[in-house]
Amino acid sequence: MRRFLPHVALVTLGLFWVASMPMAFTGLDAGELGAASAELSVAHPPGFAAFVTTRHALTRLPFADIAARIALGSVLMAALGAAAAVALCLRLGTSRLAATLPPLALLASPIFGLHATTTEVYADLPLWMVAAVAMVTQARRDPRALLGLAALCGLALGHHAELRLFGLALAPAALWPWRRSARAWLGAALSALAGALVVLHLPLAAARGPMRNWGDPSTPEALWDVLTGARIRAAYSAEFLRFDALAAEAFITQHLGSVLLVAVLALGALGARLGRARAEARAPQNSTHRAVVVAFAALAALDFVYATALNPMGVRDAQNGVPLAFACALLAGVAVRRGWGSRALLVALCAAAWPAAATLLEGASDRVAPAVLDRTLDDVPISGVVFAASDDLAAGAAFAQTAEAARPDVAVVVRQHAWDASSLDPTLRRLPALAPAWRVGDGLAALVVAVDAERPWRWEWARGLDAEALPRPVLDAAPLASPQPPAQVPLEVVRSTAERLTRMGAVGTGAALRRWLVHQASDLGLRGRSTDPRDETAAALEVACAAGLPGDAAPCVNLGATLFEWGQGVAARHALERARALDPNDEGVYLNIARVSLNAADADDALTWLAVGFDDALWRTRASTAQALALRGLAHAQGADWREARIDLEAARALVPDQPDALSGLAALGDRGR
Repeated sequence: MRRFLPHVALVTLGLFWVASMPMAFTGLDAGELGAASAELSVAHPPGFAAFVTTRHALTRLPFADIAARIALGSVLMAALGAAAAVALCLRLGTSRLAATLPPLALLASPIFGLHATTTEVYADLPLWMVAAVAMVTQARRDPRALLGLAALCGLALGHHAELRLFGLALAPAALWPWRRSARAWLGAALSALAGALVVLHLPLAAARGPMRNWGDPSTPEALWDVLTGARIRAAYSAEFLRFDALAAEAFITQHLGSVLLVAVLALGALGARLGRARAEARAPQNSTHRAVVVAFAALAALDFVYATALNPMGVRDAQNGVPLAFACALLAGVAVRRGWGSRALLVALCAAAWPAAATLLEGASDRVAPAVLDRTLDDVPISGVVFAASDDLAAGAAFAQTAEAARPDVAVVVRQHAWDASSLDPTLRRLPALAPAWRVGDGLAALVVAVDAERPWRWEWARGLDAEALPRPVLDAAPLASPQPPAQVPLEVVRSTAERLTRMGAVGTGAALRRWLVHQASDLGLRGRSTDPRDETAAALEVACAAGLPGDAAPCVNLGATLFEWGQGVAARHALERARALDPNDEGVYLNIARVSLNAADADDALTWLAVGFDDALWRTRASTAQALALRGLAHAQGADWREARIDLEAARALVPDQPDALSGLAALGDRGR
């Protein structure tokens, strides 16, 4: 039975994750990665040559939708990683019971389950980690293991950037025993070069002129830019190499189960060492066992550093943490090994795995992304142009057009990349009549003018990119009344999916789509405050608030502010309390509650809420600080404390000279409080 335990883990987890995976493409990068895999082309940096080539082989399978075939690659790689963890535990002398702990810990991890069932690059990392650590432990006495590790490091160049970081961390330990052997160093260099040959896929694919050709790596300079992610690093330069405390907090929250597991293991190991437990005496740790523990602990720490300092953007979308979750799961089996500790952890992990597995199964029939995309593309006239802003629409349209040949007449332009030739040239080659009066580099406004003269277009409204209208250069070139209305996800689609996505939780198959739909509903309501009937506007804002994600109070703040403008103070206060439950540190919550209290002539309540904001230093800008001071001045004025009112109103005006509440309050005070 012992020798078949890895096979049992492979089959069991593989079947479970197949039953859990959505039979359609999902949000964020899944559409774009699936499109590149189907076409055998170039995905976003670093190109993911190894990922694309292996997933393309799965598209040849004679069953299921092409999206499901590509996602099957994540299932296979995740299950192989789990089986390899079991095999490594058994090799290190753990009991059969302890060897079952890693698969159970992986089932209990929502992040790992998410990436094991969707088209993403992270499911491949665990198998690489096990293979690399196993080779490091053997490299001190077997040069073949050193060559294998070098080949893996070369392959990492054609996969995720985090694998390169892992390779740099593990390589010195493998090379140290051979530091005086020029032959070993030469062999390792040649093996690494052989593994790195996978990146040749990128220029070869780019030379074919595919639809997905990110960065066009057909020249050595462009290939280097893609492999190093030059454009992405430039776009997020302010966030790279800077510790993000909020990202760290979110990361720990997402992996709380794994963190607690490691804490329990550390305490158990300390107790066993101090107590000289009999089980430890029977199964003492050898050097290989210690090396594996140290290696996986180091990889888990590196994953934390990567998520919080190198790529904190990915924490928001639950794109980080698979290596940490896997390392913690494997350490559960390696550290416990045998005895009562394995039985106790087995019970605890079974209890933790059940709700996570049930949530994962709920997303198995999730077809929200194609439903939303179909409704959006159906709204585009023949030969129209869609200016996309979100990853969901841009990547989903890429998959639909590339892998499924849907709406080939529609040109989808990512607004943020309208200046880049590699983003637009494939579209212009496919649809040469798109914009004869426009050339790459002319900018978005010039493209809109050229398109408007030729064909209808749609604009994906996006909070953060569109404040109250189209961006200023576009608005100057083509007023909002001139082109077709902006493309929007229909409210009935938002309403019908928001409740189910809410049940699936903040981390799960539908998390990214839930966030997208929340923003779309919120923007629908905000845009409709001056044009649409109140019931439709309120319905959109209520959907956004009800489906809001923890840490994002904006949808409920928008609902509360809108209801307050309509004179519905009680309902506005209720919406703002819901906003506070989502994010107790959102400055807009306290400012709006104070305004509602002032309108109800409850100055004491307004002062209480403003005091919380001042005590907790929630006001992050001069404008918000000035607004808080002005509201506090108005509250003092309501209580006839004229001197304090004048002090606060004058302070608000000193920060922002044209602050409207401060100006109106000072005018009403007259000479009082001087």
